[in-house]
Amino acid sequence: MFKGLIKNIFFDFDGVIAESVSAKTDAFKEMYMPYGKEIAAKVSEYHKRHGGVSRFEKFKYFHKELLNEEINQDKIDELAIQFSNLVLDKVINSQEVLGANYFIKEYHTKFKFWIITGTPTSEMEIIAEKIGISNYFLGIHG
Repeated sequence: MFKGLIKNIFFDFDGVIAESVSAKTDAFKEMYMPYGKEIAAKVSEYHKRHGGVSRFEKFKYFHKELLNEEINQDKIDELAIQFSNLVLDKVINSQEVLGANYFIKEYHTKFKFWIITGTPTSEMEIIAEKIGISNYFLGIHG
């Protein structure tokens, strides 16, 4: 097919391999609901518009721009753990993007596959292992 032209294929995860964007949207919304429905809605919309931005940067933005708070790295790390706990099972149980698993399984010997994503590496490795795709990728990087 494209063997001579393409040697490596880099995949994002959310929306490319799995329909997991809504799982993360739901988790962000749940985390910020204690600040009110309006804040939770703004958080959801920002996440949808900025899907490739890391959760760490999103937490900084949410607190500074929406809550008028400066947060330190300890608070960001605490929020990241809370988010990870909420989202991990939701992402693992997300539907695949139609045809993604077929393509990965069919062509992993013809191309070098990599996952490059905004999800932290350790979390992405767990997800890939749980859904049975980790062996198809040379590297998984968050």
